[in-house]
Amino acid sequence: MKQSVPKTHMLKLQATSDWLAEKLDISQALQGKTLKSQLEHDIRSTLDNHVAPGLDIDKVVQSLSEKLAGRLEQVVSDTQEKITALTDFPAGNIELNNHNNLEKLIQLYILILSVKAPGEAAIEDRLFKRFSATDLASILHLHFRAFKDKKFNTVQVKITECGDRLKINNPKVQNLNQALEAFFF
Repeated sequence: MKQSVPKTHMLKLQATSDWLAEKLDISQALQGKTLKSQLEHDIRSTLDNHVAPGLDIDKVVQSLSEKLAGRLEQVVSDTQEKITALTDFPAGNIELNNHNNLEKLIQLYILILSVKAPGEAAIEDRLFKRFSATDLASILHLHFRAFKDKKFNTVQVKITECGDRLKINNPKVQNLNQALEAFFF
């Protein structure tokens, strides 16, 4: 049941991660320059409005802090929106009626990911070209309520445990496997 992640997949993930990090750095640098120029403008305008012989420092400080607070709120809001956009995936909220069926459901997914054509063509003719336990863990973690609060590696361990307890020689499992083969092939 243990399968390693293909090297090409890891390279693609790394390239995507590097690209996102680069774009985030560019965005932060641009945002920093914009914020700096806006702050300089606000400070100049505040000081220009209050430069007089009887300069009231408290009013200058209050005016400046109000403008700075507004800018900081804007930066925090923009940053939260960008982070949400990067991490907000459409996800399901599937919940089983009977929590005791969770292990059987995982075992069903394990059987589905291993479905192949009966007989000699089995090696060549599998249902999925690629579908690993890691992919299954992603599906469960994103879409099933029972796994949303679990760490990803905890979900992977649960899949491995369910796979280990799957009795391939059990007549019910053999019948299900044959039914899946007949349905797809």
